[in-house]
Amino acid sequence: MWWHRAASAAKHGGAVRKRFVSYAENLAARRKIYINQLELLDDRQDIVQAHIMNPEGLKHRDEGLREPSMASEITRLQIMEEKMGERAFAQDDYFDVGTFTSMEEMMAAGVHFGHPRGCWNPLMRDYLLGVRYETHIINLDETQRHLERALQFLCHCVYRGCRVLFVNNRPQFQYLVQATARECHEYFITGPLVQSVFANSVSRLKTLRLPEVMVCSSPTVSAEAIREANLVGMPVISLVDSDCDPRIVTYPIPANDDAPSSIQLFHRIFRDAIQRAKERREADLNVMNRITPLDVHESDQSSESMQKLLDGLEGQFSNLDRKASTILSQI
Repeated sequence: MWWHRAASAAKHGGAVRKRFVSYAENLAARRKIYINQLELLDDRQDIVQAHIMNPEGLKHRDEGLREPSMASEITRLQIMEEKMGERAFAQDDYFDVGTFTSMEEMMAAGVHFGHPRGCWNPLMRDYLLGVRYETHIINLDETQRHLERALQFLCHCVYRGCRVLFVNNRPQFQYLVQATARECHEYFITGPLVQSVFANSVSRLKTLRLPEVMVCSSPTVSAEAIREANLVGMPVISLVDSDCDPRIVTYPIPANDDAPSSIQLFHRIFRDAIQRAKERREADLNVMNRITPLDVHESDQSSESMQKLLDGLEGQFSNLDRKASTILSQI
C-alpha cells in the first residue's frame, strides 16, 4: 500500500541523512586537524628563517650551556613550545575538555551528594542547591563549570611540559591514586608528608625543580600538603565537598570527596586530560620537527600539500551540500 511505501521512503531518507551527517562531521574534524598542522608548519618555517638569517643569535641566548649546538637546540625547542602554547591558549577549547564527562555520568557517580545539614561550611553556600532528606545537594552546574576551568588549566600546564603531583592520604584510595599517576607517568604522594618538603626541596628532595601542579581529592584530608604547596606558590586542583574551605584551593571543584565512585570518576577524568595534553604536545612537536633548518624548500612543499588537502576538503564540503540538498528535496 501507499503508506508502506511512504514509511519505507521516510526510513530510507533518515538513514541517508544520518550517513551524510556523519560524513560531514568526519570532514570537519579532518579539516580542523589539517588547519592546525598548516599553522604549525608556518610557525616552524618562521623559526627556520630566523635561524638562517641570524644563526648566532640562537646559539648565545643560553650562556650557561657550554656547547653552542646544545644551546641552539634547547633555545629552538623553547621557541617552538612558546608558539605552540600561544596557539593553544588562543583557542577557546583546544583540548576539548567538555567531552571528558557528562552531567548524567556525574549524577550516576553520586557527585552531587554532600554532607548532612549540620556538617557543612558556610563558604560552600554558592555551590549548593539546598537540602534534600537532611543532606546538602551540590549544584552540578557549578561542578561542571569549575571542572572545565580546572581541566583547561591542567591541560595547558601539561601541554607546556609541566609536571603533576597527585596527593591523597586516605588508605582506601592509595592504590587508585598510584595507578592513575603511573598511567600518566606523573608523581604521587599517598603517605604522610614531611614538613617543609617543598620549601626545603634542595636538602630533602635533592632537586631544584618541583612539580608545577598538585591534584588532591580532598582539602580536609590533604590540608598539610595544600599548605606546603601554598607556601611555594604551587597551584592546587582539588575536589571540595560541602564541609570544605574552598579558599585554600586554587581551582576548587564542588563534588563529593567521600564516595569511591566519585573519586574514581574524577581520577579517570584527570588521567584522560593529562594523556590528551601529552598526545597533543607530542603530535604538535612532531609536526614542527618535520623539517630541519636546511630544509626550507621542504617546508614550502609541506605547506603547499597541506593547502591542497584543505582545498580538496572544501570541494568535498560543497559536493556534500549539493547532494544533501538534492536528497532532502526528494524525501
